[in-house]
Amino acid sequence: YHRFRNLAGVVAVGGMLAIGLTSLLRRRYYGMFYITHVVASSIALISLCLHFTRSLIYVAPSVLYYIATSFPVFYERRKPVKLVSSQRVDDSITILTIQASEEATSQYKPCQHVMVKVPEISRLSHPFSINRGNHEMQIVFRETGHFTKTFASLLCSERLPEIYLDGYNGSSRRVDNALRHDVILVI
Repeated sequence: YHRFRNLAGVVAVGGMLAIGLTSLLRRRYYGMFYITHVVASSIALISLCLHFTRSLIYVAPSVLYYIATSFPVFYERRKPVKLVSSQRVDDSITILTIQASEEATSQYKPCQHVMVKVPEISRLSHPFSINRGNHEMQIVFRETGHFTKTFASLLCSERLPEIYLDGYNGSSRRVDNALRHDVILVI
């Protein structure tokens, strides 16, 4: 049992290292980053619980919260968003304008982002920062990886793809917290 217990600890550490290392590649290889995180975190959590059984007490609330908040999103029926326009600013920057209700634009806070899913390109959702306007939202993005390059080329074609949004994600208090300080460093 002790050898298996130690092996489970080594596997858990290996899973955590895989998560940490692929985080460095997130911007260029988002698909690999996402799949590695899903697989390695599951392996790491199971191995951690096999290595130290009392860790289940600490892990269970977080896992249950994740399940309760994530799985309903998979089963929701969503309608694609209505595109107002897409504009290519230069060779690598595209602006996507989406129609939004007044309620949706009023709920947005600075520093939040949305998850964009384009089933034609990928089954994964990708995070994008947004800008708010009157009854519309804009997504400004640079074409860096496979997803954004393909997305931009689809937006420039005559047949626009179906786009699904999920959000707003991120802290809505970031700006308020920053304004409490006399000096702010923005990088």
